[in-house]
Amino acid sequence: MATTLQEQLESLRSQKFNEFKASIEEYQFSWPEEINLIKGGDHDKIMIYIARYKLCPPAEAELIKRGSHEEIMAYIKKHEIGYKAQIQLIERGDHEAIMTFLEKKEGIYGVVEESLINRGNHEEIMALVSNHQLEEATEVELLKRGSYKETITYIAKDKLCEDAEAIFIERATHDDVLAYIKEYVRLSNSAQIQLIKRNNHEEIMAYTSRDRLGWDAEEKFIERGNHEEIMAYIKEYELSWLAQVPLIKRGNHEEIMAYTKKHQLIFDAEVLFIKQRPRYEIEEYLKRYGKHGNELNWDAQDALYERFYPNLPYPKPDKF
Repeated sequence: MATTLQEQLESLRSQKFNEFKASIEEYQFSWPEEINLIKGGDHDKIMIYIARYKLCPPAEAELIKRGSHEEIMAYIKKHEIGYKAQIQLIERGDHEAIMTFLEKKEGIYGVVEESLINRGNHEEIMALVSNHQLEEATEVELLKRGSYKETITYIAKDKLCEDAEAIFIERATHDDVLAYIKEYVRLSNSAQIQLIKRNNHEEIMAYTSRDRLGWDAEEKFIERGNHEEIMAYIKEYELSWLAQVPLIKRGNHEEIMAYTKKHQLIFDAEVLFIKQRPRYEIEEYLKRYGKHGNELNWDAQDALYERFYPNLPYPKPDKF
């Protein structure tokens, strides 16, 4: 039997602790009870409780905020943590706990990803990009950071979003661009435009041999004016109406004849062709796309008769 005050107090604490252990074996606490448990600050009780139960979100955040490294590590190793707890974890800056969290490959919120990028710890960012697919905004921040190792580590496992991909194509080395094209084949529209702006023949040929360009990039591609690239491209793909106009404006006979042998021109490109190209090209064109010009678009029909009627032996129809 306890005889001193200290012994009595220790006996009482032991009794209450045993009662606490017994209670948590029967049921999990309510949210208010969990919050009070963490705020109460009894390390031993907290360690026993979190070894058994996942805390409610507010109690999780309170646990991280409390700042006991031992408690945080024990909890993170056993349980997934929610949004508020993730925010608290990054704000606390406990490197070991952050690395443990990242290496578990659990779900991570975009705001938390961006916080990690802005925190700027290379080891943590490497763990992030190695184990997680990032939100689009975070990918952009990663690319803006400019770390070659971080970027290449991420790209090796995940294709970039449009904005991040455009940044990568703009800044990447020649070999990395070729490797990315080979791995992911189709670039976003913004990245295609950056590819054309790079003005590298090998890169452009590598891409267009695998996939066609989007409308905006295709227009810039034709305006770039490389004959070999254009001939290879129109052999495989029909041009958008946006790209057909600069093709006609280039005025290259071989390119125009190669294209019009396979495809009829559209809208403004057809009108421009009728107005500007030599008669023998137009005659060849009409053999394919309307003996009397009736299959041309309305504006092209008007241009045809304004330019050649009555010189060409085509009877002008009563109406179009």
